Amino acid sequence: MHGCEGGRISFRAEGVEELGELRELRELRELRKLRELRKLRELRELRELRELRKLRELREAFTK
Repeated sequence: MHGCEGGRISFRAEGVEELGELRELRELRELRKLRELRKLRELRELRELRELRKLRELREAFTK
């Protein structure tokens, strides 16, 4: 019976290890999502800056 208990403990340890790996995977996915969102935000900001620059150039062209 003693060997059975040891098996149960090692099975439980493996389960805990798998839970840790699942948690790490979840955290990695969240990080990737955050990076993608940051990248999208930066692209949007760049687009807005370009539009503002074009508007400024147009305004300067018409005020000359």
